[in-house]
Formats: sequence, structure tokens, C-alpha cells
Amino acid sequence: MNRNLISLALVLAVILSMVAVSLAQPLPNNGPYPSGPSNYPSGPGNVPYPPGQGQGNVPYNGGQSSNGGQSSSTGGQGSQGGHPQSGPSSSQPQNTPQASAGNMATNLAQGQQLTQQEVANIGGDISSGASSLGANSGGSGVKRLLLVGPGSQIQYWALYNGQWTKGPSAIYYNQQMNTIFYNDQGQYLWSYEQYPNGYVDWQNLGYMYPGYYNMWFLGDATGYHQTAIWGSNSGWSNVLWIYVW
Repeated sequence: MNRNLISLALVLAVILSMVAVSLAQPLPNNGPYPSGPSNYPSGPGNVPYPPGQGQGNVPYNGGQSSNGGQSSSTGGQGSQGGHPQSGPSSSQPQNTPQASAGNMATNLAQGQQLTQQEVANIGGDISSGASSLGANSGGSGVKRLLLVGPGSQIQYWALYNGQWTKGPSAIYYNQQMNTIFYNDQGQYLWSYEQYPNGYVDWQNLGYMYPGYYNMWFLGDATGYHQTAIWGSNSGWSNVLWIYVW
């Protein structure tokens, strides 16, 4: 009988030892859960560049709306933090242009600085004596812009049907459009947009040096949008009227 008890004790000891070894083994993938999600979407694929982000050393702070987007004064004209109490004076066009059939420069970032040559490669050659509106010059078919430089104030264009223009333009709802502005001097800048329903959105662009800059316009509401750039030293740019179908 003692032998039977000893045998039973040995068997139980072996079983307990095997159970202990099994429990000590690591679970697959270091646990019962996946190491991390692998099927999260990377983001919308039809947006060329996320709104409100700068690139490289461009002095662009990502864009901040003032007081929920409503027009108001936050320090007065000419100061680092201020913008005018009201928008620029401009009348809405009577005509409604067709939506742009041209391509976008999708490789450009919001607030990205451009050279004159880069601007010309996208939507027109810049030369002296040309019209301030994007247009074909003579019979050469070369698209031209007004030559801008120090003292010329802030100039603002939209890429419409493949060329830069200061005239009325249009896109379809939820599409984007390249716009560029020329900043004539180092200063604090704000972008201004009035929606068709009267809502006003100010975006603080921060301090920016002279040069050309890309800005993305998003057609997020149908109707005419009034857009412009305001500088703490230069004041208002020309107004762009962009219709969203």
C-alpha cells in the first residue's frame, strides 16, 4: 500500500510540474490581443493637403480662427495680433462662372512659398506690362500675370481653368482650388473668407516674409465666397470671388 501511495504521489508531482511549465510559456504575440490596429484609414485621399498646416521653414502658423470665425477686432490694425473689424469693400459679381475644368497643383502645401518660375509653371508666365488678370497674351498663347514687387501691395489670384486670375472663378462642392498671394513686405497676415450665408472666418497666418505663397480654398458651402488677404502694413489685397456649385 505504501508503494501505491508513493506511485500516486509521483504521478501527481509530474502532472503539477507539467502544468507549471505550461503556464510559464508566453502567449502568442505577447498577449491575447493584437499588438496594434492595422486597418485604421490613413485619411481622406481626395484632399491634396490638410488645411491648417505649414511646410518646412515657411513662417506659417497653421491657421487659427478668431473668436469662432466671427469678424472682430483683436488688437487693432497694424499690430501682431489684430485684424480689421470688417472685411474689404467689394460687390458680388452678377454672373456665375462655370466650375473650373483645369488641374490643381496638388503637390503644394498650405502656406508653401513659391518662386516666380514655379508660379509661372503652374498657371502663367509673369512679365512686366501684362494685365493684372490671368489672360493669354497676343497670339503666343503664353499666360501672363502682373509683375509684382516691393511696394505693389498684396496681390491675390485663383487658379481657374489652368491660369491665374483675379476675376470670378468657380469649383464644385467639396473640391479644392489653388490660390496664391504675393506678399510685398515682411508683416503679419490674416486670410479672410465670408461665406454665402454671411459667416466670416479669419485665419491668422502669422508673420510672413515677402514672396509668393500657395493657399488652398475649399468649396465647403454652395454659393459665392468672398476671400482676401490682409497685411498689418499693406492692408487689404484684392478680393477673390469664388462660386461653389
